[in-house]
Amino acid sequence: MGDGTRSSFNLKTICARQVVSDEDVGRLFAACFPCGKTLHSSFVFSRSFRHEVCEGRVEGIDMDAEHIAFSDAAHGFETARTRLRLWQQMLKAVRYVESDLRERLRTGYDMTLPRFDVLAVLLAAPDGLRMTELSQQLMVSNGNVTGIVDRLVADGLVERETMKTDRRAFRVRITRTGAQLMREMATHHLEWIDELFADVTEADAARGISIMLDIRHKAHR
Repeated sequence: MGDGTRSSFNLKTICARQVVSDEDVGRLFAACFPCGKTLHSSFVFSRSFRHEVCEGRVEGIDMDAEHIAFSDAAHGFETARTRLRLWQQMLKAVRYVESDLRERLRTGYDMTLPRFDVLAVLLAAPDGLRMTELSQQLMVSNGNVTGIVDRLVADGLVERETMKTDRRAFRVRITRTGAQLMREMATHHLEWIDELFADVTEADAARGISIMLDIRHKAHR
């Protein structure tokens, strides 16, 4: 809302909710409160003041007015805090899902989630990938991927192939055994995710994907 317009909030409702801390509310409304009189923030949005507002006993404020307008700063502050809560909930959800997947992969296939991710990327690249390409797709460093690839090679799930154009470099390619295992795990992985997201509608899933893509694209601008 950068066009100078103002948002309207019901003062009693805002004071009755405790969506943010007392300190934050005090700073917010001390800066944005257009009541025509100076009130110290420690008093204005103390618990006792909010109670007085809800009871309609505050002098100098027209409590009969339907709305009291707050500035764009107030709206921006609440929006920022809502986005912060979204990020926190996203993290919690990701950690919950990852924890569940790790346990299922461990008990079902003696497989770690990072090794699963590497196999998934290589299955989609039958000609193999250079280590830098693999790292870029996984969005991790080469050093982190090297140890995972070493273990997969030892287990016969991945193989290294020296590149003809550069004998110092090599490609990493999934083996037939690795591809067969990965396809089996991928089938169960789809079922697990569908189970964990059972309460998410198709429309909500599509909207969530759109939001995540917007965030990623903005980060690369």
